[in-house]
Amino acid sequence: MACPNFGVLLGPDYAGKSSIFAELLKQSTAYCLSYDYDLSDDQNAIVQSVRRAFRPPDMLTKVAYSDELLLSVFHVYMVYLRDRIMASAQDRPIIVDSYYYKLWAKCVLLGFVNESIFSLWRSLPRPTYIIYLDIDPELAWRRSSLGRALNRMEYYGSTPSRHGFDKFQLELRDLMLKEVLGISCTRVEVSSDQQPTVEQVERLLVERRRLNRSEMRRESGV
Repeated sequence: MACPNFGVLLGPDYAGKSSIFAELLKQSTAYCLSYDYDLSDDQNAIVQSVRRAFRPPDMLTKVAYSDELLLSVFHVYMVYLRDRIMASAQDRPIIVDSYYYKLWAKCVLLGFVNESIFSLWRSLPRPTYIIYLDIDPELAWRRSSLGRALNRMEYYGSTPSRHGFDKFQLELRDLMLKEVLGISCTRVEVSSDQQPTVEQVERLLVERRRLNRSEMRRESGV
């Protein structure tokens, strides 16, 4: 089975991806695929079970867990996303929440590295395009309730701090953008008012839907 065209909605922490996905789902603008609880469908029972058993912020404080176990847990999420991409129809755009890029970058920055597992992630189907949500660290910090909402995979250091958060988020941004080089990438500036960001993403997906229809017509000879 050929992999359908799909895109990835990418960005650092607190860029607003979950809120955007919620709006896209309301409008049926796209097939929105994520392993998060609030965006997933009935087929992700195994993902929910794994997330309940292995919450990453907790795992990072328990030395009994190896890097390979942590990454293997994340691999379940990646294969789930691949399966949902392959099963999706092409009557509207398919947009994936972060795909492997964000978790991969966080693992690299925090020292959880296994190149064999990373090679598996890089062998997954390649997206056609990226929509990158670019957020100013100051706004992201405010959205994190000034650090009170941070989990252990969102900052450097033993405890949350503005310096550790800013440094981590900037390096996360750089690493993700390097990983997606060669893929068509549109950057969307995130504003404090979420609605303009949602509307810009919706416009991009409407255009993507038009392009997909044109491509399907060409392939069918119509």
